[in-house]
Amino acid sequence: GFEERIAWLNNLQPCELFNEERRRFVEALDLYFTGEIGDRSKFSLIYPPHFYVEIKLGKENDVYNYLSKRYPIIDVYYMVLLQMKI
Repeated sequence: GFEERIAWLNNLQPCELFNEERRRFVEALDLYFTGEIGDRSKFSLIYPPHFYVEIKLGKENDVYNYLSKRYPIIDVYYMVLLQMKI
């Protein structure tokens, strides 16, 4: 079993892991921790790949339809770019 421990994240590194179920490589992060007593551990976390695209106004639905046919899981987030003067 697993026991709960307190540790601090020291570093992380992108990597790929082979997913036996899907028979392909998937995106992951290797997370490196140091525990309370100085012990070190590494944990690999699989996460879905992501990317950001800038879309011309009025073309959002076209791009969404194209991407959703190509990728089975897609989330859409709307971002507003603010220009700040310093």
